[in-house]
Amino acid sequence: MKTKELKNKTIRQQIISFLQEGFCSAKDLSPLVKLPEKEIFSHIEHAAKSVSGQFKLEIEPATCLKCGFSFKKRSKLHKPSKCPQCREQHISSPRYMLVLRN
Repeated sequence: MKTKELKNKTIRQQIISFLQEGFCSAKDLSPLVKLPEKEIFSHIEHAAKSVSGQFKLEIEPATCLKCGFSFKKRSKLHKPSKCPQCREQHISSPRYMLVLRN
């Protein structure tokens, strides 16, 4: 996305634009919208609600990088702190994308 286009948009509008382009983690979005990673989650949640009539938030779940456990049933957007199977803390970040509803 061009920086000129970004200047005219709110943070949530920017996040919506990035999430429509493809899967992004909060860590990916943080430098793009110039916000700390911790603040991105609430913006993703509100952005998804504001476009819920037209788009659906798809979540690529976090995965344990040691045993491969996938956090498919997790409803929270944040990255889990440790794996329930092996108790490791080396976990990939969940990624998000907005897709058109059918």
